[in-house]
Amino acid sequence: MALWKTLILRPVTRCDGECLGCPFSGSTGEKSVIPVKAIDKAVKALSTLVFDEAVILCPNPFHHPRLTYIIDMVRGVAEQISLFTPVIHVSRLTRSDLRWIDELVLVASTPSDLVKNDQYIKSLMSHGLENISVYLALRPNNPSMDAVHETIRYCRQYGLRLRLGEPPYASIQLLDLPRMLRRRGYEVTLPHGYRYGYRAMTAWIDGYMVIVLAKPLDGKCRKIYIDPHGRLHKCPFIDQYIDLLQEEIDLNRIRRIIYSTCPIKCLGDELIPQIRISLMTCKGVEIPKDILDLLELINNTRSFRTACKLLGYNPSTYIEKIHRLEKRLGFQLIDTLKGGRTRGSTILTKEALRIIEEYRKVREMISEKLFEGNIRRFIF
Repeated sequence: MALWKTLILRPVTRCDGECLGCPFSGSTGEKSVIPVKAIDKAVKALSTLVFDEAVILCPNPFHHPRLTYIIDMVRGVAEQISLFTPVIHVSRLTRSDLRWIDELVLVASTPSDLVKNDQYIKSLMSHGLENISVYLALRPNNPSMDAVHETIRYCRQYGLRLRLGEPPYASIQLLDLPRMLRRRGYEVTLPHGYRYGYRAMTAWIDGYMVIVLAKPLDGKCRKIYIDPHGRLHKCPFIDQYIDLLQEEIDLNRIRRIIYSTCPIKCLGDELIPQIRISLMTCKGVEIPKDILDLLELINNTRSFRTACKLLGYNPSTYIEKIHRLEKRLGFQLIDTLKGGRTRGSTILTKEALRIIEEYRKVREMISEKLFEGNIRRFIF
């Protein structure tokens, strides 16, 4: 399986979003924006290399006068595009601003940031914009669980996806959020992939599914970063760069950067196991992890479409996957209630509930052993 590749762009140097913990907020330095010529040159060199995701980061990207052009160019080399913006600027957005991106990520440092802009968030949603996520940026020195709980209540109200992490690529400080949550008794899964260039884990907090983000730790992250001055780095934490406006660049040179070992080791030489849990019936029918996660979320939300939305799954694709799996298993996994007060809700069958219970037991056992530092002894 190919390693996840992330293209990160920071369009401008300054921001007026005032997010707590962000060093770019209220900066008085000279404002710079990515030169379009640098983007053209980079995309041309990357024309045969496809990234799994492109991330257009804060500071407020809408300060760039040619943001739409940049998104259009990046679309040619990335399978999906996430656009970060401080939630304070949501009042300025229109549906036309967002039609070329796959996800709008509203960055907030406190739940009050969301509440203050509630009418604008609802306005975007009322115009059919569904690809909205909230990124709660927690300060490494003082992460607030009260803020997390309040943000969850807000996201639950509107069905918004929630991500928890440090201020996005704003500091080299380590926020070991998974460990912090586990110590407080919350269930956090093993890393299941990447999002925005961070390791992604799932946590259930107050019964709501949250994506927890942590820095890659093994030195094998696969990303490149273009800063507002038109310079290409391995990542936002590396000083060495190629000046796209002054130096010659080709695909081979970019590949060497992407696949180089990152010199930054946030926790020394700790190895991070990549474990994907699936279940197998005695007849050899495999129930894969993506279906298990979907069933678990359906059980929490009682809605197939909501569960798909929170996981980023295509509903039509996954209903077919479930139906095919049901035929192989010989029994139903989900049932839709069409009448009474629960009309339109989706529930799990008894067989599916048993499967999910077994999935949770296995996952919790592995997570517990991993957290205790006994995973090697457990496996062998």
